Amino acid sequence: MQKAILIILVAIFFITIVCPAICLVSAFMIDLVDSTKYQQGCPLPPDGFSKSDLSGTWYAGGPDRSDTLIIREDGTYKQIIHIGYPNKGAFDYESDWQPWWLEYAETGRPYLYMMGMRLCAYSGDDKDCETIGGGETGKWYDPCQQAWAQMSGKGVLIVMGSPRLSIQTPQPRDVSLILLRRGEDVWGYGKLRTTAPAITTPKP
Repeated sequence: MQKAILIILVAIFFITIVCPAICLVSAFMIDLVDSTKYQQGCPLPPDGFSKSDLSGTWYAGGPDRSDTLIIREDGTYKQIIHIGYPNKGAFDYESDWQPWWLEYAETGRPYLYMMGMRLCAYSGDDKDCETIGGGETGKWYDPCQQAWAQMSGKGVLIVMGSPRLSIQTPQPRDVSLILLRRGEDVWGYGKLRTTAPAITTPKP
């Protein structure tokens, strides 16, 4: 009788204490692995990064569909978009100088906010250039925060560190700009090494 009671007590202890503890640890380890993998895909900018590192010309896309951002250190930028169509003429857009600023998430990751940004180069459809930013109702995915956000009237780009190409070509201060996305397609900007072309449009 006593042996049966002891077995029952051990079973109750195992079910109420041991099992939940094992499940909790397992869940924690899964989250830890996912988090590590997730952080590896979203490297932070290198130490010493500042807003001055964003100054210059950034380019995304290719010959038939491109988006150029000319960023000034004074907090303004210009956007130049080109979309080529095989059966009709190309679409070209050039903005005025518009404001941009940098914000930091709790994780220490910087985000680049660009007022008035058009996202039609990302979609490949010039009709989307009629919309400023991501629209009033659309949701855009941030893979680094693993969350959805709105980009009404603006574009939001994740500032990521770029890995070194090799030991012979170190890039300790290089960063990439990644637009929040709608689907699986990634739209990223790299900084051009050449000097930005002269702009004749007067600054407001």
